[in-house]
Amino acid sequence: MATGLPLDDYDHDDELEPAICVKGGGGPLLPLFGDTEQEWPRGLRITLYMIGLFWCFMGVSIIADVFMAAIEKVTSKKIRRFDKTKGRWYTYEVWNATVSNLTLMALGSSAPEILLNVIDIFAKQFFSEGLGPGTIVGSAAFNLLMIIAVCVVAIPDGQVRKIKDLTVYTCTATWSVFAYLWLIVILVLITPNVVDIWEGIVTFLMFPVLVFMAWSCDKGYLGGVTKPPSTHILVHEDMTPEELAEAYASVRKKHGESLTDEQAARVLAAMNAKAPSRAKYRVNATRSMFGGRRVTLAFTKQLGSLILLKSGKVAPIHEKYQEDELDAPAVTFLLPVTKLAVLESAGEVRILVRRSGDISVASEVYYKTMNGTAKAPTDFEHVEGWLKFEAKETEREVLVKVVDDAAFESDEIFYFKLTEAKSDGDLVTALLPGHDQVDIIIVDDDDAGILSFATPDNKDVLTITQKVNESVAQIVVQRRQGSCGEVKVSYHTEGDTAIPGRDFESCEGQLVFADKQIEATIEVKIKGAPRYDTSDRFRIFLTAPQGGAKLDPERDGGRDRNILTAILEADADTKESVDRIRSILMTKWERSKVGHANWGAQFKEALQVNGGDDDEDTSPSIRDYITHVVTVPWKLLFALVPPTDYCGGWLCFGCALLAIGFVTMIINDMASLLGCVMCLPDEITAFVVLAGSLSFSVAVFSACAVVCIAILAVRRRTCGGELGGPKGPKWVTSICLTVLWFTYLGLSSWKALEDFGGCAA
Repeated sequence: MATGLPLDDYDHDDELEPAICVKGGGGPLLPLFGDTEQEWPRGLRITLYMIGLFWCFMGVSIIADVFMAAIEKVTSKKIRRFDKTKGRWYTYEVWNATVSNLTLMALGSSAPEILLNVIDIFAKQFFSEGLGPGTIVGSAAFNLLMIIAVCVVAIPDGQVRKIKDLTVYTCTATWSVFAYLWLIVILVLITPNVVDIWEGIVTFLMFPVLVFMAWSCDKGYLGGVTKPPSTHILVHEDMTPEELAEAYASVRKKHGESLTDEQAARVLAAMNAKAPSRAKYRVNATRSMFGGRRVTLAFTKQLGSLILLKSGKVAPIHEKYQEDELDAPAVTFLLPVTKLAVLESAGEVRILVRRSGDISVASEVYYKTMNGTAKAPTDFEHVEGWLKFEAKETEREVLVKVVDDAAFESDEIFYFKLTEAKSDGDLVTALLPGHDQVDIIIVDDDDAGILSFATPDNKDVLTITQKVNESVAQIVVQRRQGSCGEVKVSYHTEGDTAIPGRDFESCEGQLVFADKQIEATIEVKIKGAPRYDTSDRFRIFLTAPQGGAKLDPERDGGRDRNILTAILEADADTKESVDRIRSILMTKWERSKVGHANWGAQFKEALQVNGGDDDEDTSPSIRDYITHVVTVPWKLLFALVPPTDYCGGWLCFGCALLAIGFVTMIINDMASLLGCVMCLPDEITAFVVLAGSLSFSVAVFSACAVVCIAILAVRRRTCGGELGGPKGPKWVTSICLTVLWFTYLGLSSWKALEDFGGCAA
């Protein structure tokens, strides 16, 4: 008989069909052996149906997790938008977390119950019996009362967990209770024992209203704090190398330059790891029970070897660096000027050698001249030897004679180099790298010179490495074919694809060359910015030379101005670090996936215990092997479902839903057979969760739900949170909720047995 919908109340001329467990009776799929099976011993049938029902529960759990993996793929979709004001791309999540939880996540977690109810309704020609509705209400009661009872005591003593967004919780809790009260109103008051089409439509339309209100609460439109759009850099597997480089730069800026690539990857993973979704928790729990591959739920536990200091630095622990520390030199020799020009007619050039550090003792440095395009002895006189510095002496000069001849020559160069040093008293003595050699150019005439940018092969293009941190680019301007007198030249920068203020700082001014000076530098501040493969450019101009100097007419811009195009490119070290970090994160992301990219991976995982995961922390146990053997037929069957990477997860979503429907049909018949041979009404065998006649069961559940919500509200005020707290209140709460569930269970079972018309078996 129909629960709450007596067949006698309608014009129903068809003869009643025999019960499913007797000869001539049956469901859409079971009994598998027809009338022959109906003659088997009752005890054997009860045992087989119980085992079969439990095995089917395993199957529906496995395919439901495939369904949840599809939902996880769909709801994790991200889009990229370009912010014109900031000149960069930002990544946003398409699905709002509240909306996805109320829609697809709710569907995924309750799909078996929903489909069981739908199948039962269609199978009974839209006469609602106990199995379908009883499953819905019974499952809701267990989830609300027993799950919360367990969660309350699962929190360690003294710790609490509170609802983060109370407005969303209040909205959804109110609507949840109202939905069941509305069902009572329909079945008892408006149209007793009947659900009209208009009532179904109105009920269905309440769902988008709920979703919209919950979304509004989440955004702060209906109370709470309005949440601005997040511009936080999302670290995810689909991000471009440029985005990962930017995230890497932000971590190094915040936590210090001493971070290794592995540490940076772990910090990035932890900073951007959000709470695992319901899908991941459910999938991980099911796989743990049935020998499947575990899902990594969080990265934060992998930060155990890092300490984030208040200064923003990251210090490694449990690691000892055994690098040999070099003794700092006590005495250093250097050449303060690294390039000199001398007129051939001057006859000599004096080279200054400077000493720093501990000057209390005598020191010596060895020097020598070396040939370049200028050769000794035709262009200069070769000199070499030890240059001695007495105590307290910091500077000495070395004289090199230049040969003045009558022949016309282009500018020529030779070198003066410091090669080794020593000090009294066994002091550590060193030469300053980069300042141990002077390039000496012999100028053959008295011209003021020609000015131009010093670039490789004179191509008027200079590549500048843009580092993660701010740096200074040294733009060298050279003076050729003469260096007589002081000359000046104006300079300024101009943006192109590189934007002033974002990529570099604009600068302008006048560059001054002293008499005989042949090189000067323009300093351009390059903003710290992460790059990977992209490049940008800007230009630097030389204009208006003074003092007799000219601009090189053969260079870009000609006589009136010389133009240098500066190209900002990625730092090779940064690219290498980004590649290593991406490799580390991809490994973590792969372990945290709940779906697969192809069918091959699905079948491989289906055949292996724990999905082939050989991680030390998840080595298979005896239980894993047993449950894997029992469930491997289901795993192989559901490996046929398309992988989640196809069509953004939607193809897997649809196919998994059909598979759930198929398994649910088997469960529907199996539960009905079990109840029939045990002389129990469908209300009691509903998904092995007891529920009573619909309207009565809903009324009892609604009352229990109101009490449960009230208990949680009291706990928030007295304990500081809904879950956890002191040991005593925790257990009192858990016991109260458990009593509520048993109360619901007992009253619903009593009502179901009272309305039961007898056993057909």
